[in-house]
Amino acid sequence: MKTVFVVFLVTLLYLNFCNADDDCKKKTSHLAPIRLKNDLLCDYDKNIRPVINHANSTVVTVRMILKFFEYEMHTNTLSIHNWLSIFWKDEHLKWDPAQYDSIKETYFSSDEIWMPDLSIYNMNDLNGSPSAFSAVRCLVTSKGLVACVPPNRHDALCMADLTKYPFDQQNCTLRYGSWVHSGEEIDFKTASPPVSTNDYIPNSDWKLITVTIQRNAGHYNCCPDNTYPSLNYKFQIERHSATHAASIIIPSLVLIIVTLTTLWMNPEEIERLCLACCNLIAHILHLQLINAQLPSTGDKPPLLVLYSRDSLLLCTSTIVLTVVLKAMLSSPKPSPLWISSLMSSILSKRPGQWFLLYESSLKGVATAKREEDAVNIIETTGSEIDKDWKMFAKLLDRLSFIAFLIAYVFMFISFVL
Repeated sequence: MKTVFVVFLVTLLYLNFCNADDDCKKKTSHLAPIRLKNDLLCDYDKNIRPVINHANSTVVTVRMILKFFEYEMHTNTLSIHNWLSIFWKDEHLKWDPAQYDSIKETYFSSDEIWMPDLSIYNMNDLNGSPSAFSAVRCLVTSKGLVACVPPNRHDALCMADLTKYPFDQQNCTLRYGSWVHSGEEIDFKTASPPVSTNDYIPNSDWKLITVTIQRNAGHYNCCPDNTYPSLNYKFQIERHSATHAASIIIPSLVLIIVTLTTLWMNPEEIERLCLACCNLIAHILHLQLINAQLPSTGDKPPLLVLYSRDSLLLCTSTIVLTVVLKAMLSSPKPSPLWISSLMSSILSKRPGQWFLLYESSLKGVATAKREEDAVNIIETTGSEIDKDWKMFAKLLDRLSFIAFLIAYVFMFISFVL
């Protein structure tokens, strides 16, 4: 009985299948477009490559019509908004126009016909589908040519290089290829031109420099008998830096000027210490502002961050120097002999006089040498300060100014180059 039941079930399934196939073939209509669609899809399987001889490859031609792009450096994501035009030949979708009222073209939904499984290899979110196509209606000609132009947004992973921020450029690649088929089954090629920018809308944050196409042959050691080619769209973009320069670079230069100005002020005056402290606070706030605008960059911090860090350290040095000089000038002890000898040696020469004294007269030189006729040239407020202490403090101030200036020049050159 079991054997009889199995035979009966198989026979019933076979008859149902045959009847369904017959019903498909019996579908007729007096409207030629409906008859055409029924006849083409009656024995059509969208999961099988559209070739008669499966040893032949399906050539798929791709052209990108670029509409808009976005780049988010915090998520390292390049988003390309485009129309991806694809063309291929479907040998199962051919017909004689004379049998269908001279219809040479018709339209099919992409869900009804075979579509190349063009996918994004370096998509930023691996949770979604890798397919590069969205549902769209495709044009099919009587010779089997299929043309689809689906609108898409493709998000690719592109690690940001912020070394030259805000004058940085990013080089991002969008890689397309078949997800399951080899190059012997589907051969992807680019149209001429491969990218159209006629309808491109410029980005307010980034400037598109170039878009180049490179076809990777896809030879891998794991699969010597097959190839897995890919189409690499390389985007070179540059940041619009005018706004960033006004809000970040110019304040950095102003802070440098304030730091150098602090060194030129009299260390005895309380205004110098107040200005140095305010400058330190401004440096800290500026560095925090830069840090808030930039994502974490691992072991390659932007040069602007290093530049601001070093400027912050130099600013701190001015506070330390001011406190030391102020303590030196208020010391009641006479200067050591080596300081007196050093200052006498420096001020005995004309460059030393020009470097340290506001007056270039012999009277100023005599003052530095402690000659009797120059006792009252250098005065102090409140109590008499040792003249050598004062000259030595001024020497340290001038040398610090030159050292800071040279340091800032080298920092600026390393930032620009």
